[in-house]
Amino acid sequence: MPTTTEVITFIIIAFVFYLLYKLFKWLKEKQKRYIPEHIKKAVLKRYFNMCAVCPENNQLVMEYHHRKRFSENGDNSEQNIVPLCPYHHSLITRYPPNNKPKDLYIN
Repeated sequence: MPTTTEVITFIIIAFVFYLLYKLFKWLKEKQKRYIPEHIKKAVLKRYFNMCAVCPENNQLVMEYHHRKRFSENGDNSEQNIVPLCPYHHSLITRYPPNNKPKDLYIN
């Protein structure tokens, strides 16, 4: 019969392994969302270092938006990524894909 100390030790070890599993799963998902630097540079070049909606061109705050949502199997290809200023990125992600206001048209 296991002692109380052995049972508690087993539970702690099992919990640590569970947390590690969740951490690695989260890191794996996080890596997929990462847009490589060469894709970012190509996209910025295609849009002349500006937001795809407005003339904002501050590269320090530029965000990258997936045309086809990442959660819907959108990839990190150059054709699926557009640069957006933080303001337009927050607006675009707020609306469903089929119900965006007309002034949020992405070139």
